[in-house]
Amino acid sequence: MTSEKKVYTLYQLNRSIKNALETKAGDAGFWVKAEIANITKSKTGHVYVDFVEEKDGIRKAAIRGTIWSSAMRSIKSQLAEDTDTILSKGAEIVFLCRVTFHEVYGLSLSISEIDLSFIIGELERRKKETIEHIKKEGIDRLNKERELPRVVHNIALIGSPGTSGFRDFAHHVVHNEWRFRFEIDVYSTPVQGVEAASKIIEAIQLADSNKHDTIVLVRGGGSPLDLDCFNNLDLAIAIGNCQTPVLTGIGHETDLCVSDIVAHQYFKTPTDVGDFIVERANAFA
Repeated sequence: MTSEKKVYTLYQLNRSIKNALETKAGDAGFWVKAEIANITKSKTGHVYVDFVEEKDGIRKAAIRGTIWSSAMRSIKSQLAEDTDTILSKGAEIVFLCRVTFHEVYGLSLSISEIDLSFIIGELERRKKETIEHIKKEGIDRLNKERELPRVVHNIALIGSPGTSGFRDFAHHVVHNEWRFRFEIDVYSTPVQGVEAASKIIEAIQLADSNKHDTIVLVRGGGSPLDLDCFNNLDLAIAIGNCQTPVLTGIGHETDLCVSDIVAHQYFKTPTDVGDFIVERANAFA
């Protein structure tokens, strides 16, 4: 005797999976760490994220996630100006989510919160590793061996025109009380975000080839995420290999970036760099 096969529709199967998952997980929230492989934003304010976990170049896991517009508003109020930096392709984040299953769209994660403390901790960990590397390789001593002219006249200024740090430096140098005249060539670059480090490296290499007395790298204050591009290892190597003395004025008085450590000389603020250059000229005069 043979029994008839029990055949389910696809909807019945998916509905069964959904019911089983909801029975098991319910509304429980889970903290998950994953890398953002791709992220898109809808016109209605929803954000769709493809998460992955990889090890040694091999993908171990992948899943889709959604930040609904209501949750996105809450996350934006928490992350403020760092939102786009944190929620970007290649970033690793820790987030609070619920596991959901839809009969049409399948398994996904509904995200309600981002753990900012984890991100800040990761930034500090990477910064510490970078500092250890540059000191072990002697990169922090290379640019300090370049000779800074007794009078710094021809200046390559790298930064973002229009920002407060850029304006502060330019104002103190151009409008100095002794009316000294300086030649300033501007190399405009972004000073935060995922492309900032690579653009600054390009500007440094170009300025170095143009034979200036010094290269000045400035950026006003900001959050640890805003200043993170200045902790980039490739940027540190570029500064170290630069034949032109590099002066930095990055952030507030309490900020110290990897770029500061490898520079010929660093200053607490962009204004301080400007004062140094003007006072050096005045001392010679």
